[in-house]
Amino acid sequence: MDVFAFHVDVPAGVSAIDLSFQFLSAVSQPEGRIMMTPDMLSLQWNTVALYPAGYFSRDIEVAPSVRLPPGFTGATALESQSVAGDVTNSADLDRLFATVLDKERSGSGEITSS
Repeated sequence: MDVFAFHVDVPAGVSAIDLSFQFLSAVSQPEGRIMMTPDMLSLQWNTVALYPAGYFSRDIEVAPSVRLPPGFTGATALESQSVAGDVTNSADLDRLFATVLDKERSGSGEITSS
């Protein structure tokens, strides 16, 4: 059993699946990298992205969006298409998963509270 895998039966003819989940971050150094505090969130797409097994990430199309905690503002290497309340949607036309990860690594992924 792979503890990092979700096993989902997708009905025939389905072209997209919308998912929502919560991510728990380490809160002290011995637990791992601290990615979130009450004042800061360092979001890394590869830690929260769900994608089908058996495919190269360079062949998977994504539409990145994020819902931030109240009072937080975002900073990212991805171009924002729209911001509605606490949800930011990416405007990047090349939405291949590998490209999103490359842009994340090259830009500022820090998101802080105002």
